[in-house]
Amino acid sequence: MPVHTSSPRARTPVEPITAPRSLRGWWIPDLAFALLRVVAALLLAQRGVETHFGDLLGAGRAFHAPLMWSEPWIVGWLELAGGALLAIGLFTRLVAFVLAVVSAFVFVVENAPRYWPIANGAEVLALLCVAFLAIAAIGPGLFSVDALIGTRRTRMSPMTVNISPWIKRQYRRRELTR
Repeated sequence: MPVHTSSPRARTPVEPITAPRSLRGWWIPDLAFALLRVVAALLLAQRGVETHFGDLLGAGRAFHAPLMWSEPWIVGWLELAGGALLAIGLFTRLVAFVLAVVSAFVFVVENAPRYWPIANGAEVLALLCVAFLAIAAIGPGLFSVDALIGTRRTRMSPMTVNISPWIKRQYRRRELTR
């Protein structure tokens, strides 16, 4: 592995700090982000399934289907459809932002008397809202349908391989700090 040996006053070009051996696990941060995106989306889709179909209810809880076009009906379908789209990574930024707004809305409506999330059991909604805002800000990631569609549009030749966005940022940061 090359070592950063030149002093700041030296006029020789600086060798890259990242050697090819350290690029073996370049996909691990993208995989972890995809796992976060999928788990958060499936947790929200589970709420939509519970709202519309009564599945996954605890023992002793009665199921009452919401009236069509009522507030719980609309929110349930947004949770269900948005969770499915976000899990596969299609229209990720838009869907994640809409789901963050829906999660915040549901959190405020369900917890209107007391806004302390732990007292009402709504800490999952608060966490999902923050996670969806982060996903909307970061983007779809490498393991998503959006990334697959994007690579088909921008591919120059069949032999080129796209570098992870995380690695591109690391190279840009190193160029700016030299």
